[in-house]
Amino acid sequence: MKLKLFIFLVTGLLMGSAVLAGRSNRTEPVSTGFAVVELFTSQGCSSCPAAEEVLSRLVLSGQPNVYALAFHVDYWDNLGWKDQFSSAHYTARQHLYAAGKGADGVYTPQAIVNGEVHLIGSEEQKLQKVIDRMENKTAENQIVLKAEINSNRSVELQYDVSGETKDVVLNVALVQRLSKTAVKSGENAGRNLGSVNVVRSFKTIPAGKGAVELALPKGLEAKDCAVILYTQNKHSMHITGASEYKVNL
Repeated sequence: MKLKLFIFLVTGLLMGSAVLAGRSNRTEPVSTGFAVVELFTSQGCSSCPAAEEVLSRLVLSGQPNVYALAFHVDYWDNLGWKDQFSSAHYTARQHLYAAGKGADGVYTPQAIVNGEVHLIGSEEQKLQKVIDRMENKTAENQIVLKAEINSNRSVELQYDVSGETKDVVLNVALVQRLSKTAVKSGENAGRNLGSVNVVRSFKTIPAGKGAVELALPKGLEAKDCAVILYTQNKHSMHITGASEYKVNL
């Protein structure tokens, strides 16, 4: 048996946020611009908590059409503390960005905005200036979405991406809205670290019409999650549209 929550929403050009909770969905655009902020971070990095705080303030600011994701990389895991949220997949994603810029390596904390602008994740004023510059960035894709929360602890999405989809992929991220971790060793030993919008599941799929299912991680409830979707050119890595869906049951 499924607990079905349906949502039909045109996103991307509309850029509206929606809540899967049976209430009316806002479909009018707040502004023409949008910014997807991907933070590459680690609980084992002493410079990362400051960047996590910047990301938290960004989320709490409620700025329209700003979508924040925290990708925990794994190359710090053998340096004193294993990050429970880390993934080699997220490290590989950061390396893709570095290769596109001709960089020799990767670092934490790193923030990448709309797949285009790279900067140190703790540089809050610079990050905000980049976000402000994205106000006139018009989305190039639309996404029609139908979502269901299943009784087998998964989120099922049926999607239809319109607009120019040649060389475009759809990124689907299940994020944990808030986490707290007591770090017992490594560079952050003794600290209680908080994180927002921690990526717990991530898939990159063709930007056309189809379906994708994301399993809820063990111990995590749907009400603690959100789904962030964004289209991206697979060659330039430029992000072409985005939207966020908070799961409230």
